[in-house]
Amino acid sequence: MTKKFIIIFVLFFMMASSLFCYKNNRTNTSQTLELSDRVEASEIKEEPIVKELAFYIGSHKWYIDRQEQNDMEEYKKIKPIIRDNTILFPIGVVLRKFSEDVSWDPVGKTISATLNGESFNLSINEKKVSVGDEFFNLKDDIKVYGNQYYLSAEDTARILNLRFQVKNGVIAFVHQDNHLDEAINYYTDKYNEELSNIKDRTSIKSLKIPVLMYHLCLTEAPPDELKGMAVTVKEFDAQLAALKKAGYEGISFEQYYNYRLYGASLPEKPVIITFDDGYENNYTNAFPILKKHNMKATIFIVTSAVGQQGVQYPHMTWEQMKEMEDSGLVIIHNHGSYHAAMDQISRSNMRKVALGGYTSIEHHMGTRQIYVFAYPYLRYNAVTIEELKQAGIHMQVTNLGDWLREGTSMSDIKRIRISHGTSEQQLLNSIK
Repeated sequence: MTKKFIIIFVLFFMMASSLFCYKNNRTNTSQTLELSDRVEASEIKEEPIVKELAFYIGSHKWYIDRQEQNDMEEYKKIKPIIRDNTILFPIGVVLRKFSEDVSWDPVGKTISATLNGESFNLSINEKKVSVGDEFFNLKDDIKVYGNQYYLSAEDTARILNLRFQVKNGVIAFVHQDNHLDEAINYYTDKYNEELSNIKDRTSIKSLKIPVLMYHLCLTEAPPDELKGMAVTVKEFDAQLAALKKAGYEGISFEQYYNYRLYGASLPEKPVIITFDDGYENNYTNAFPILKKHNMKATIFIVTSAVGQQGVQYPHMTWEQMKEMEDSGLVIIHNHGSYHAAMDQISRSNMRKVALGGYTSIEHHMGTRQIYVFAYPYLRYNAVTIEELKQAGIHMQVTNLGDWLREGTSMSDIKRIRISHGTSEQQLLNSIK
């Protein structure tokens, strides 16, 4: 009896040890892709396989199987971005929506999954994919932004055996069994529900979008030397109220880009509101008014000044900017890594100022869908425009002028300065 007990105990101990080693080995080698090699296999979340996945450039709205998604953190991981005129998706996050058992081997840099009942493997180093017995190469390069690997939308659809289309500003992946045209029409209608008195590309005959430039939003009247770059809280509130009453709707540069490149609709009377430099009063004073009137704005920040205190007008922190972006009303873009007169520096420093600013923004705020750069001091020339285009900047905000029109170069966007003393009627007259 004693011998039998000892044998059973030894066998049980050996089985338990083997199970522990197996579990420990899996934990060390199988990790979720979107967080590189820092997340253990135990944190992989199994999700139901979806049939449709849809997005809009410039909108936080996205859909799974025609259900609107409200998870902002998940959106930041899965949203499409545009680089070199190519729509890119984070393959690891998208793969988890359409397959099962997704794992990441950080040593071999291979993504594995079960896709439609077959084994799926993507080699990052070799840029090759196998699905079951079928092997093929990727058409486009694999890109790395932040800690994620991105594939072109076309490659993503091809390797996952999905149907893909960009139409009317909608970006949609659809399972082969679903009707693509029907899905696109559904998501287009959903996008247009956000807009008032929509205008599509075919109905807009003379596009005119005013781009307004603000800097400071103060509780009291500014000193004389700052009247040209400041408004009071009372003035800003009245100006937004007047814009809303006149039928204007705030849009983002991303929405305008989606309109120009992919045929998205726009509201009948769009306006782009911008702030320069990233002052803290943009958060404490202007942001509540934007929320009050449900108006979107873009803030161009100088990244070296983020969180700066002990000065006349302190600058916002990353945490404050994240709160604003999470509202869906504000998008942070680039005014430079420092406040540089771009036409006075070398070509290499032009790139450092522009791309360095975005490196910092994306490190703290997440990957930008597109890159928009506003020139400090309104200083630019043909050389700076060409250099930033070559560096991958999608849109350049250059100087003062009139509206965005149908034929406006996206590398030479002008703005209308709004300063202290501008009445509601003067504002409306300036943008008619």
